[in-house]
Amino acid sequence: QIKIGGPLRFDDAVRAILRHDPDIVMVGEMRDLETAETAIKLANTGHLTFSTLHTNDAPSAVSRLYKMGVEPFLIANAINIIVAQRLVRTLCKQCKAPVDNSEIEYEAYLHAGMTQEQVDGATLCKPVGCDVCEGSGFKGRAGVHEALVFTADIKRLIVAAGDTVDEEVIREAAVAQGMMTLRQSGLARAVAGETTLDAVLAATMTDED
Repeated sequence: QIKIGGPLRFDDAVRAILRHDPDIVMVGEMRDLETAETAIKLANTGHLTFSTLHTNDAPSAVSRLYKMGVEPFLIANAINIIVAQRLVRTLCKQCKAPVDNSEIEYEAYLHAGMTQEQVDGATLCKPVGCDVCEGSGFKGRAGVHEALVFTADIKRLIVAAGDTVDEEVIREAAVAQGMMTLRQSGLARAVAGETTLDAVLAATMTDED
């Protein structure tokens, strides 16, 4: 672990790290071009590199890196996968109760992206409240994830985009190849009775955004 600061610059730190021939390197949050280029440089020298970046979803990370100043061909060649994560509140296992069919707001679920069949086959639950969850009906949080795998097609899209990297185009291509969005991942937890639709909507953006 190396803390950057004082006389130690990023370039010096990278050279020091590479001299140790590490198998895996973790670069802290990429807030600027210098940090992003450090991560890219490490990845391009054959080291498995992990880092973090604040964006709304996985495809947005591509355009964020480009706006920082990282060239599209470097983004495409250096990255294997981008994983986005959000946390949703989970229902208390001690007191959650099944939602009666008469209580289901079908329009809300359909508008969120579910099909009628998915709603009909779901194990929907609602918060109740007990001593364990201090009356809130919720206890703990669970992750919902979105994994953008850099397939050959995705890499070509990024490189071909040049100065017009479009996260929407990347998202559409990734979904067509099977990527589950943050919203879809959250809905999967809702239909399994782990959380509620409201909790999912609060933590994720609509796939049309």
